[in-house]
Amino acid sequence: MKVDSFSLFSKSINKHKGSVFEASRYKRQLSFYPNNDKNYLSLYLTIIWCNDDDDESDDIAPSINWEVNVNFTLFVYNQTKDNYLVFQVVRRFHEMKKEWGFEQIISLETFKDVHNGYVVNDSCVFGAEVFTINQTAPISATLLVQRRFIDNPIFRWEIKEFFKITNKYEHNSQVFFSGAIEWHLSIGPNGQLSRDGKSLAMFLMMEHPKESTTYVEFCL
Repeated sequence: MKVDSFSLFSKSINKHKGSVFEASRYKRQLSFYPNNDKNYLSLYLTIIWCNDDDDESDDIAPSINWEVNVNFTLFVYNQTKDNYLVFQVVRRFHEMKKEWGFEQIISLETFKDVHNGYVVNDSCVFGAEVFTINQTAPISATLLVQRRFIDNPIFRWEIKEFFKITNKYEHNSQVFFSGAIEWHLSIGPNGQLSRDGKSLAMFLMMEHPKESTTYVEFCL
């Protein structure tokens, strides 16, 4: 969905709906809010209606009890870098909840800044990729993603007499505590065993790995 004259939209229009497209028998629509009260750009996917395979009409409203699980990805195109800001989620659409998306996909200040590449010559581009999940397939896993405040996010490891390290493939730091989890750093002065010995390897290691998966944003 390409939007020209974005500056006019952001001043006078609260919601813009794109053209209707069909994916997996369902008519869908991509819409965005260029001027919400939280100073963020919002992007949503809406199901308009469902096509009945037994009828050739395109204007058949879905039954009252319809529902569908959708794995969809919304895109904001960066025209300067030729890549995408990507947001993916799985949601259940039904008669009482036809629209899902992201309320705060990117700050308007960042989005409108021409140096960031999202708005070029007063135009911008959005997109969606949609997959309908088989209704008979079991959905038994739940992914909870949350940002946890880290009160001690920085760990500094000073290694004295670096060239006297005897184990050239694994040398570990002391254990440190961060984000309610115990960690340690591990380095390989000669890289990993599969390498040629000309690189330094460095890893963040969880001291007591959990059965469930833990996603961590970190910088070495």
